[in-house]
Amino acid sequence: MKLIEEFYSEIDAEEASQKLRKRGVLTHITSRRSYRLSRRFTGAVKVGLWAVLDNQFEDACKILTNKQCKVRHPLTEEQMKEMEAASKDQTPSIILRSSYWHFCYL
Repeated sequence: MKLIEEFYSEIDAEEASQKLRKRGVLTHITSRRSYRLSRRFTGAVKVGLWAVLDNQFEDACKILTNKQCKVRHPLTEEQMKEMEAASKDQTPSIILRSSYWHFCYL
């Protein structure tokens, strides 16, 4: 996973995530829970938007600045749902390794 961008607003991060998902880029938003709690207790002032697959990172960055960018390795909605479902049953490191090997040659 690679960090695409950090946002001060959870809503802005979610909008960017949805924009990327529509183009076949799977993302993950971190620090949601910490952000929702008091910053005084958690220290979280931003949420991070991450590209789950490294081979989609550059395309994701371009999409957020240039709507004309074409995704080189898009995933279908079904593929994204399968990966998300698998992530609920496994640790993130296992998911990332299996995702890499499964999708790196798309």
